[in-house]
Amino acid sequence: MKTPDLNRGGYSVDRFAAEHDISRSQVYIEISQGRLVARKVGTRTLITAEDAAAWRKNLPHFPIDEQPETSKGQRVAARGR
Repeated sequence: MKTPDLNRGGYSVDRFAAEHDISRSQVYIEISQGRLVARKVGTRTLITAEDAAAWRKNLPHFPIDEQPETSKGQRVAARGR
């Protein structure tokens, strides 16, 4: 991931996607799921630097510690490919 420009006031969707190494589609998914706040200015969708920083701060850590449980409370083993 390219290091985001923290002095920037905000991002267009294209710039946010490029600087965070995710697709435009994923940006819109993050917005629609409520994980990323975006604002509209006319027809443009903008993401403030503060909202981008909050999104980055709230990303889950990898590897994710929790594993899904079965209906009987047993842990599900990770599957290899």
